[in-house]
Amino acid sequence: MIMLGLRFMDDVPFRDVVIHGLIRDEQGEKMSKTRGNVVDPLHVIHGATLEELLAGAKAGGAPPAALESIARQYPDGFPRFGADALRFTLAALAGQGSDVKLSVKRIEGYRHFCNKIWNAHRFLAPHLQEGEGREARLAELPLDLADRWILSRMNAVTRGVDEAFAGYRFNDAASLLYQFLWHEYCDWYVEIVKTRLAAADGEAEKRTGRILLGRVLEQSLRLLHPIMPFLTEEIWQQLPHQGESVMVAPWPVADPAHDFPQAVESMDCLMEITREVRNIRSAYNISPAQRVPLVVKTSDAHQDAMLAAGRDYLVSLARLAHFEFGQETSKPELAATVVIRGIEVHVPLADVVDLDAESSRLQKELSKADAALTRIVKKLGNEDFVRKAPAEVVSRERAAQTELTDHRAKLKASLAHIERYVKR
Repeated sequence: MIMLGLRFMDDVPFRDVVIHGLIRDEQGEKMSKTRGNVVDPLHVIHGATLEELLAGAKAGGAPPAALESIARQYPDGFPRFGADALRFTLAALAGQGSDVKLSVKRIEGYRHFCNKIWNAHRFLAPHLQEGEGREARLAELPLDLADRWILSRMNAVTRGVDEAFAGYRFNDAASLLYQFLWHEYCDWYVEIVKTRLAAADGEAEKRTGRILLGRVLEQSLRLLHPIMPFLTEEIWQQLPHQGESVMVAPWPVADPAHDFPQAVESMDCLMEITREVRNIRSAYNISPAQRVPLVVKTSDAHQDAMLAAGRDYLVSLARLAHFEFGQETSKPELAATVVIRGIEVHVPLADVVDLDAESSRLQKELSKADAALTRIVKKLGNEDFVRKAPAEVVSRERAAQTELTDHRAKLKASLAHIERYVKR
């Protein structure tokens, strides 16, 4: 390409060359037809049956042992992952100075990421209204805490992705966009706006939510386009936008007027409280449909103001029946308690959990965990198993041991907490 550029254009077509690591299989082995571990990108993109995988390997001269390996690894072949999922996987794993271990599971995970973005657009599309697109001025919108938070986070991600691309750190750019779109935009802001749109009143707030959902998604798609060109172009064309294609749309630039560090700090705290309430629900087997009370003891007026601003978010996202907070609140006699940034968070259990039934359930769960953990410890203690079993099997057993150990510790803590009151 360089010689052709010099010959016909009197200039080189590019001046920077990125040398990436070798793409290996998911065990870190070099891909080889004789091993049967070659992953054909066209099979990943378009999907392939086991018969098609074997036919391709035979055409490449793979021996019978390699064909057996393919049949063992991919008994059902490949589903259709698409080009964007494969491109994103390669970008996400392309850390500088290291080879890429290409895992089909990771490709599948990033296909779910593609679906997540599609679903966010499907939710937004029916709510988009004519004239609420690029023409709306954000300075004129009534921004609440969540609105300021998402704009500030969009700014931070824009700066981060820009710096990552400038430094050829494609994996950092992919990670920033993945975390932001999935875990902040979809998991939090979309859910907050859903509640707002379902309310009977608050037309100005609904309009703000619609506009910001579209603006943030549109800007995110422009940032994501170099990695996922097909999905981003398709969705971008259906959003309010300027220009003919996302390919030639202006590169996003952070707006300092939309930096709200205090809103980010407050939302981080509110999200942490919500996560802890959800963890308590899971630990005590409380149905997601059942609303629970929440008592929060604060230590200053700043925390009071933060909880007042985020009250509606907590009630909706944590599914609260009653929410009490303040510097004078007291801890209920029986409650699951966590401390978050100096704030005492109590979920009263007396009227929510049948203590005797829950104690019995936890004891049974603990017995199952003990038995499973004993089996795994015995298996890993067998030197023949560790030496002869495939590395991925041993690794999976060790991961299961770690997970069971953590689960057992949580069960014991929950059981000890409940039994203190059952025995009264």
